[in-house]
Amino acid sequence: MRRVKSPYEFRLTQVYTPLEVVAFVWTLVSNFRPSVGNVIDFGAGDGRFALKGKFTSYLGIEIDKSNHKRQLPRNATIEYGCAFEAKSNDWDISIGNPPYVRNHYIELPWMEKIAHRFKKSLDISINRQANLFVYFLLLGIESTKEDGLVAMLTPYEWVTRPSSKPLRELIKKNRWSVHVYRFKDEVFTEVMTTSAITIIDKSSNSGEWCFYLIDKKYNIKKTRLASGSRCKVLDYTQRDLAWAQRGLSPGTQKVFTLTEGERIHNGLSHNDVHPCVTTLKHMPSHIKTLDNKTFKKYYRDNGHKCWLIKSYEDNLSSKLADYLESMLPYQYNTSTCNERDVWFKYKPFEEPNILFGSGFTKFGPKVLINSIRAHNVGSVYGVFTPKGTVRKLTDQLKAYNFEERVISHSGNLKKVEVRQLNSVLQKLIKDCCE
Repeated sequence: MRRVKSPYEFRLTQVYTPLEVVAFVWTLVSNFRPSVGNVIDFGAGDGRFALKGKFTSYLGIEIDKSNHKRQLPRNATIEYGCAFEAKSNDWDISIGNPPYVRNHYIELPWMEKIAHRFKKSLDISINRQANLFVYFLLLGIESTKEDGLVAMLTPYEWVTRPSSKPLRELIKKNRWSVHVYRFKDEVFTEVMTTSAITIIDKSSNSGEWCFYLIDKKYNIKKTRLASGSRCKVLDYTQRDLAWAQRGLSPGTQKVFTLTEGERIHNGLSHNDVHPCVTTLKHMPSHIKTLDNKTFKKYYRDNGHKCWLIKSYEDNLSSKLADYLESMLPYQYNTSTCNERDVWFKYKPFEEPNILFGSGFTKFGPKVLINSIRAHNVGSVYGVFTPKGTVRKLTDQLKAYNFEERVISHSGNLKKVEVRQLNSVLQKLIKDCCE
């Protein structure tokens, strides 16, 4: 039988955990296990987690043989191979920093194979949208004793994201305790995520979930909720009377969206393009409406991407056809373009009533009434709402304190997910319709 390759066999770079963070993880572990027995480290890298802890034995599993192995203690060793091919479930502690690989890059045959395995061993149905680190958390749970401990560096997102819900439900069903320590500052500059130390204690049947913040000096502050504020994290909700939609992903913005200067340079008329918005970051917060005047001032004349080419139409102008013909394969070499019969024929969305910038740093995102019927692209969400409610709903969204209700995406950057915005819209639209 042909071996199914692991997705992290194709990582281009290795992200190493700073040694001071490794030491801090072991400090936390000692609070739960003053005496440590046998330790397994899946995705061990150069074995640095063997350097700062006291244990009976340490085994690191690493897929990349080119990884430089450090001088390890006598009771520590590294073996090379796939972590998911290890066949033991009697470890006292599973520790480490698993790879953060998005579900898009996980090969489907491997995903199905491991999902089937965890269904048998843990009675869990994995969400196929889950990041690879979730698989490693499950591997840590599967590989440790009934009273074992899992201590891993993970993105903080798993505590709320729907894709990690089966893992959370597994933990709650077994009433294990969970302690999640979120770093206020960046740990890995190469990774756009909020890092955390996740500790799952299988010896506990308290079912408690505890959340903490860690500052630059590794001081720990306990918080009551996952949000770090007095408010619960926003729920994820399906569409209703008012609803949100992700920004259009035509393939690559470098090809499909143009500045005013690029439009003119390529000889495209206004019949070849449609107004679009790829960002709201530069828009002054006091502006409520994207009309022709504000579009010209803040997009056309300001050099921002503001035109979406109408390459989806059947009858293209000669200029637009020439523009598309001039594109070299590497310029549109994306999975989205490659999966189409005709690489440039994307399916456009309906223009939304309201434009909503999903990312923000304080209070909440920028919100604009879309009076020019621009297409929302990329990180700009579109909001669709019943007639007569647009202005009031826009004001309510601008006044809503999202900062207290979402977790950090990376550093100070926070991001509202589409289904989280749906939950807010459902609450606000009731007031608008009364």
